Formats: sequence, C-alpha cells, structure tokens
Amino acid sequence: FAAGTVSIGGGSGVAGGERTHLNSEFNLAFGDILVFTLFYVFFACTAFGNAPSEDDGLRVMPIVGSTGLTPGQYVAGRWLGIAIVYSAIVAVHLALQVGFFELYPLPEPEKMRGPFAFANYARPMALFVLLPTLALGAAGVALGAVTRQAVLVFALPVAILLANLFFLWNFSPEWLPHWGNRALQAVDITGFRWLNETWLKVDRGAAFYNTTPLGLDGLMWAQRIGLVAAGSGALALAAWRERTRMRAPFAVGPLDRRAAIE
Repeated sequence: FAAGTVSIGGGSGVAGGERTHLNSEFNLAFGDILVFTLFYVFFACTAFGNAPSEDDGLRVMPIVGSTGLTPGQYVAGRWLGIAIVYSAIVAVHLALQVGFFELYPLPEPEKMRGPFAFANYARPMALFVLLPTLALGAAGVALGAVTRQAVLVFALPVAILLANLFFLWNFSPEWLPHWGNRALQAVDITGFRWLNETWLKVDRGAAFYNTTPLGLDGLMWAQRIGLVAAGSGALALAAWRERTRMRAPFAVGPLDRRAAIE
C-alpha cells in the first residue's frame, strides 16, 4: 500500500501527469477497507465470539454470580476488555500507516505523496476499521453467547468475506435499479461498495481526490449509526442469554430430554 502497488485508479495516465496521492483520504480509505475485510473481520469475530465459550471452560460464570455483577455488566465488561485491546491494535496500525506512507522511499515522492494531514489517516481508520470492528465484535459476542458453537463463530467471518468478494462488491448488472444498488451499499458493512459506486467508479480526476475530503452521504452515516445500534442490540441479546443461563444453568432442552429418554 505504501509503495503504491495497490491504490485507487484516479489520475492521468499520461507520463508526467498528475497522480492521485497515496496519502489522500480516498486512497487511505480504500486501503483501510481492504485491510479490514481481509484481516480484522476474521480476527475480531473469533476473538469476541469465542469469549463466552472460553469463559465456560474456565467456569467464570459461577464466579460472576457470586460477585453481584449482573449479566449485562458481565457481557459489557467482556466486550469492553477485548475492545480495548483491538482499539490499541488499531492505534498501532494507524501509527505504522502514517510512518510507512509518509517515510517510505518512492521513485517520485513529490508526485505520489501529498502534504501530510493527520485527518486523512484518522477519519478512514475510525469509520472503516475501528467502528465496524467493534460492532462486529459485539455481534460475535452475541453469536457465541447464544450458540456456544465455535464453528458458527468461525463461519461468520468466512460468510462475510465470501459475500463481499463474490456478490456485494461486484454485483452490478445493467438492470439493477438505483434503489437496489443503494440497498446493497447499505448491507455492505465494509463500505467498499459505497466508496466505489459513489466516488471511484467514475474517475473524478487526481486533483479532486487529492484536495477533497471524503464526504459521507446520508446512507453511509445511517449505516455507521446502524452499526452502533446493531452492536448495542447484540450485546443486549448476549446479556439476555447469559441471564437465562444463570437462572437455569443446567436446564435441558426438549430435544435433548427426549434423546436422553430414548
């Protein structure tokens, strides 16, 4: 990314023409989305989603019940503990990104790198990496708390990756209506389809990408707010599930009861 091998395609193809800066907000957002999809999705889902099962193996819940903590406080604390770790990872990622993009030796740095602006790095990292990572982590906690199935926790990031690569990012037939395209943009939590369809599909020129901040429209703001709401709802679902387990820790479902009798 810092060498410019992977970047947005804006700019002049003529020798000596203006190029899109590697440290422009659009190019950094593009790279952040790819890194989030390829790495953060899997590790966040598994780290957050396996937490309830790991606590079961360590017999944490009887200890929680004796402390006076409510199930909601336990779930929120468990999520927050992992969230702090991932927030620190994102901070390190941001620092390394600034270092590589600003200091990596380039053949024509004056044409490939623009003036340093910390906001160009921080805004995309917060909107397209940190926020969806924490929201997806909350969904992973809920999935792990409800199912207690590690295979389903590992299947979640795989499903997200395959859905993005083979459908959400490139499904754009001519007959697809505008509202259908916008709906797919809303479903894609990575933001890649929105970025591509709104800003990159039609080349706006290197001057635009180099000088214009990445603006979020109403759909993207609604999606980001929706991620926060969905994450809060997922934690509430996990808290409800833990409350049910604490009330009846050895309850047997009807199917298990029938199988035991038979």
